[in-house]
Amino acid sequence: MNIVKMMYKKTDRLYFLIFGVLDLIALTTALVYSLNVLNEYFSYFTVLSNILITFVFLAFGILGMKKAMKIGIVKLIYGPAVLYMSMTGVVFWTILHGGAGHIQLLPWVNIILHGITPIAAFLGWILFSQKTRISYSDAYKWLSFPFLFVLYTLLRGLVTNWYPYIILNPLKAGGYMGVSGYVLEILIGSYLMGLILIVINNQYRK
Repeated sequence: MNIVKMMYKKTDRLYFLIFGVLDLIALTTALVYSLNVLNEYFSYFTVLSNILITFVFLAFGILGMKKAMKIGIVKLIYGPAVLYMSMTGVVFWTILHGGAGHIQLLPWVNIILHGITPIAAFLGWILFSQKTRISYSDAYKWLSFPFLFVLYTLLRGLVTNWYPYIILNPLKAGGYMGVSGYVLEILIGSYLMGLILIVINNQYRK
Protein backbone atom coordinates (compact mmCIF):
# COMPACT_ATOMS: atom_id res chain seq x y z
CA MET A 1 0.00 0.00 0.00
CA ASN A 2 2.84 2.39 0.87
CA ILE A 3 4.52 1.58 -2.44
CA VAL A 4 1.32 2.46 -4.30
CA LYS A 5 1.08 5.78 -2.44
CA MET A 6 4.72 6.60 -3.22
CA MET A 7 4.23 5.82 -6.91
CA TYR A 8 1.07 7.95 -6.94
CA LYS A 9 2.92 10.91 -5.42
CA LYS A 10 5.78 10.57 -7.91
CA THR A 11 3.32 10.32 -10.80
CA ASP A 12 1.56 13.42 -9.47
CA ARG A 13 4.74 15.52 -9.44
CA LEU A 14 6.07 14.16 -12.72
CA TYR A 15 2.76 14.82 -14.48
CA PHE A 16 2.59 18.46 -13.43
CA LEU A 17 6.31 19.07 -13.95
CA ILE A 18 6.24 17.76 -17.53
CA PHE A 19 3.24 19.83 -18.57
CA GLY A 20 4.43 22.85 -16.59
CA VAL A 21 7.79 22.89 -18.38
CA LEU A 22 6.12 22.23 -21.74
CA ASP A 23 3.76 25.16 -21.29
CA LEU A 24 6.58 27.39 -20.06
CA ILE A 25 8.56 26.64 -23.23
CA ALA A 26 5.53 27.43 -25.39
CA LEU A 27 4.82 30.69 -23.54
CA THR A 28 8.46 31.77 -23.75
CA THR A 29 8.58 31.03 -27.47
CA ALA A 30 5.39 33.00 -28.04
CA LEU A 31 6.85 35.86 -26.01
CA VAL A 32 10.06 35.94 -28.06
CA TYR A 33 8.04 36.12 -31.27
CA SER A 34 5.91 38.92 -29.79
CA LEU A 35 8.62 41.27 -28.49
CA ASN A 36 7.63 43.93 -31.02
CA VAL A 37 4.07 43.91 -29.65
CA LEU A 38 4.77 43.10 -26.01
CA ASN A 39 1.83 45.12 -24.70
CA GLU A 40 -0.51 43.10 -26.90
CA TYR A 41 1.00 39.77 -25.85
CA PHE A 42 -0.18 40.20 -22.27
CA SER A 43 -3.63 41.29 -23.41
CA TYR A 44 -4.62 37.82 -24.61
CA PHE A 45 -6.72 35.62 -22.32
CA THR A 46 -4.85 32.66 -23.80
CA VAL A 47 -1.54 33.98 -22.49
CA LEU A 48 -2.86 34.99 -19.07
CA SER A 49 -4.64 31.69 -18.45
CA ASN A 50 -1.56 29.72 -19.52
CA ILE A 51 0.66 31.78 -17.23
CA LEU A 52 -1.60 30.97 -14.28
CA ILE A 53 -1.74 27.24 -14.95
CA THR A 54 2.01 27.07 -15.64
CA PHE A 55 2.69 28.65 -12.25
CA VAL A 56 0.42 26.10 -10.56
CA PHE A 57 1.82 23.15 -12.53
CA LEU A 58 5.42 24.06 -11.69
CA ALA A 59 4.55 24.56 -8.02
CA PHE A 60 2.95 21.10 -7.94
CA GLY A 61 5.82 19.57 -9.88
CA ILE A 62 8.58 21.06 -7.75
CA LEU A 63 7.01 21.00 -4.29
CA GLY A 64 4.44 18.26 -4.69
CA MET A 65 0.72 18.94 -4.69
CA LYS A 66 0.23 18.58 -0.92
CA LYS A 67 2.95 21.10 -0.02
CA ALA A 68 2.09 23.49 -2.84
CA MET A 69 -1.58 23.62 -1.81
CA LYS A 70 -0.49 24.97 1.58
CA ILE A 71 0.72 28.09 -0.22
CA GLY A 72 -2.18 30.55 -0.20
CA ILE A 73 -1.82 31.85 -3.75
CA VAL A 74 -1.54 28.36 -5.23
CA LYS A 75 -4.63 27.11 -3.40
CA LEU A 76 -6.51 30.27 -4.40
CA ILE A 77 -5.83 30.13 -8.14
CA TYR A 78 -5.74 26.38 -8.87
CA GLY A 79 -9.48 25.96 -9.46
CA PRO A 80 -9.86 29.20 -11.44
CA ALA A 81 -6.75 28.40 -13.49
CA VAL A 82 -8.18 25.03 -14.55
CA LEU A 83 -11.48 26.70 -15.45
CA TYR A 84 -9.75 29.42 -17.48
CA MET A 85 -7.71 26.85 -19.36
CA SER A 86 -10.89 24.92 -20.11
CA MET A 87 -12.43 28.16 -21.40
CA THR A 88 -9.35 28.84 -23.50
CA GLY A 89 -9.50 25.44 -25.15
CA VAL A 90 -13.25 25.34 -25.75
CA VAL A 91 -13.59 28.92 -27.03
CA PHE A 92 -10.59 28.61 -29.33
CA TRP A 93 -11.62 25.36 -30.98
CA THR A 94 -15.32 26.24 -31.25
CA ILE A 95 -15.17 29.95 -32.14
CA LEU A 96 -11.69 31.31 -32.81
CA HIS A 97 -10.03 28.44 -34.66
CA GLY A 98 -9.32 29.37 -38.25
CA GLY A 99 -8.05 32.88 -37.72
CA ALA A 100 -10.91 34.74 -36.05
CA GLY A 101 -8.71 37.33 -34.41
CA HIS A 102 -6.57 35.13 -32.18
CA ILE A 103 -2.87 35.64 -31.50
CA GLN A 104 -0.59 34.45 -34.30
CA LEU A 105 1.45 31.53 -33.00
CA LEU A 106 3.80 28.90 -34.34
CA PRO A 107 1.75 25.75 -35.02
CA TRP A 108 3.34 23.67 -32.24
CA VAL A 109 3.01 26.54 -29.75
CA ASN A 110 -0.63 26.95 -30.72
CA ILE A 111 -1.31 23.25 -30.12
CA ILE A 112 0.29 23.39 -26.67
CA LEU A 113 -1.41 26.59 -25.48
CA HIS A 114 -4.85 25.84 -26.92
CA GLY A 115 -4.92 22.06 -26.95
CA ILE A 116 -2.46 20.08 -24.85
CA THR A 117 -2.41 22.31 -21.77
CA PRO A 118 -6.21 22.70 -21.46
CA ILE A 119 -6.57 18.92 -21.66
CA ALA A 120 -3.71 18.39 -19.19
CA ALA A 121 -5.26 20.86 -16.75
CA PHE A 122 -8.65 19.15 -16.88
CA LEU A 123 -7.21 15.63 -16.60
CA GLY A 124 -4.95 16.72 -13.74
CA TRP A 125 -8.00 17.99 -11.89
CA ILE A 126 -9.70 14.62 -12.33
CA LEU A 127 -6.71 12.37 -11.64
CA PHE A 128 -5.22 14.12 -8.62
CA SER A 129 -7.62 14.98 -5.81
CA GLN A 130 -7.14 18.09 -3.66
CA LYS A 131 -8.97 16.48 -0.73
CA THR A 132 -10.33 19.93 0.13
CA ARG A 133 -14.00 20.73 -0.29
CA ILE A 134 -14.82 23.67 -2.58
CA SER A 135 -17.97 25.73 -2.08
CA TYR A 136 -20.34 25.73 -5.06
CA SER A 137 -20.59 29.51 -4.73
CA ASP A 138 -16.96 29.66 -5.88
CA ALA A 139 -18.19 28.97 -9.41
CA TYR A 140 -19.50 32.55 -9.44
CA LYS A 141 -16.33 33.98 -7.93
CA TRP A 142 -14.17 32.28 -10.54
CA LEU A 143 -15.91 34.34 -13.23
CA SER A 144 -14.57 37.60 -11.79
CA PHE A 145 -11.32 37.49 -13.74
CA PRO A 146 -12.90 36.77 -17.17
CA PHE A 147 -15.42 39.55 -16.53
CA LEU A 148 -12.68 42.03 -15.62
CA PHE A 149 -10.70 40.89 -18.67
CA VAL A 150 -13.65 41.76 -20.92
CA LEU A 151 -14.02 45.20 -19.31
CA TYR A 152 -10.29 45.85 -19.67
CA THR A 153 -10.33 44.74 -23.30
CA LEU A 154 -13.30 46.94 -24.23
CA LEU A 155 -11.89 50.01 -22.46
CA ARG A 156 -8.46 49.45 -23.98
CA GLY A 157 -10.05 48.98 -27.38
CA LEU A 158 -11.77 52.36 -27.14
CA VAL A 159 -8.37 53.98 -26.69
CA THR A 160 -6.19 51.89 -29.01
CA ASN A 161 -8.78 50.54 -31.47
CA TRP A 162 -7.20 47.11 -31.00
CA TYR A 163 -8.95 43.99 -29.73
CA PRO A 164 -7.33 40.59 -29.12
CA TYR A 165 -10.37 38.65 -30.34
CA ILE A 166 -12.94 39.37 -33.02
CA ILE A 167 -15.78 38.41 -30.66
CA LEU A 168 -14.80 41.34 -28.41
CA ASN A 169 -14.51 43.83 -31.26
CA PRO A 170 -17.79 45.80 -31.54
CA LEU A 171 -16.99 46.71 -35.15
CA LYS A 172 -16.76 43.05 -36.18
CA ALA A 173 -19.05 41.27 -33.72
CA GLY A 174 -22.26 43.15 -34.48
CA GLY A 175 -21.79 46.08 -32.11
CA TYR A 176 -21.82 45.96 -28.34
CA MET A 177 -24.98 43.84 -28.40
CA GLY A 178 -23.10 41.24 -30.43
CA VAL A 179 -20.16 41.36 -28.03
CA SER A 180 -22.55 41.05 -25.08
CA GLY A 181 -24.11 37.97 -26.64
CA TYR A 182 -20.75 36.25 -27.04
CA VAL A 183 -19.65 37.23 -23.53
CA LEU A 184 -22.90 36.07 -21.93
CA GLU A 185 -22.72 32.75 -23.75
CA ILE A 186 -19.13 32.18 -22.66
CA LEU A 187 -19.78 33.21 -19.05
CA ILE A 188 -22.78 30.90 -18.75
CA GLY A 189 -20.80 28.03 -20.23
CA SER A 190 -17.89 28.82 -17.93
CA TYR A 191 -20.14 28.89 -14.87
CA LEU A 192 -21.48 25.45 -15.75
CA MET A 193 -17.94 24.19 -16.33
CA GLY A 194 -16.93 25.61 -12.96
CA LEU A 195 -19.76 23.70 -11.29
CA ILE A 196 -18.61 20.51 -13.01
CA LEU A 197 -15.06 21.02 -11.73
CA ILE A 198 -16.32 21.59 -8.20
CA VAL A 199 -18.55 18.50 -8.32
CA ILE A 200 -15.61 16.40 -9.53
CA ASN A 201 -13.37 17.74 -6.76
CA ASN A 202 -15.92 17.28 -3.99
CA GLN A 203 -16.80 13.76 -5.12
CA TYR A 204 -13.14 12.75 -4.96
CA ARG A 205 -13.11 13.68 -1.27
CA LYS A 206 -15.55 10.92 -0.40
